[in-house]
Amino acid sequence: MPARIQFLLTALILLLTTSLCADAQLRPQVTPNPTKPPAAKPQQGSAPAKGILDVQVFDGGDGRRLRGATVAVPGYRSTTGLGGSCRFSLVPGRYSVLISKDGYRGRRINAGVKPGETTTLRVELQRLTGRAAPKDAPVE
Repeated sequence: MPARIQFLLTALILLLTTSLCADAQLRPQVTPNPTKPPAAKPQQGSAPAKGILDVQVFDGGDGRRLRGATVAVPGYRSTTGLGGSCRFSLVPGRYSVLISKDGYRGRRINAGVKPGETTTLRVELQRLTGRAAPKDAPVE
């Protein structure tokens, strides 16, 4: 029974306080803190800003750009074009990038992507010994 009485007293006090604060002169005023800016509210459903990973692939012997090299990051795969490069739009983070081409020794390189920035990765592939590179591989 004492818990019930305590509950009723608390409810009565809350009711009286609320009715007294109904008067505009007694209502507490809330002012923002001028030294602390309001916290930004996260937008639900908005994707994090992405960054760009630009991969440029070169022949390690003569320095010419290589077209047709395969570039893979987790979840994505692309082939370098005429200029020997390809681009990925990625969520910020660290990625293991695998670069390969027939007639060349493949490479795995770690790269970091930052939001709103372009990370350029310059990669040189070495020709395999005893095998000539395909005629269409190097591009100037």
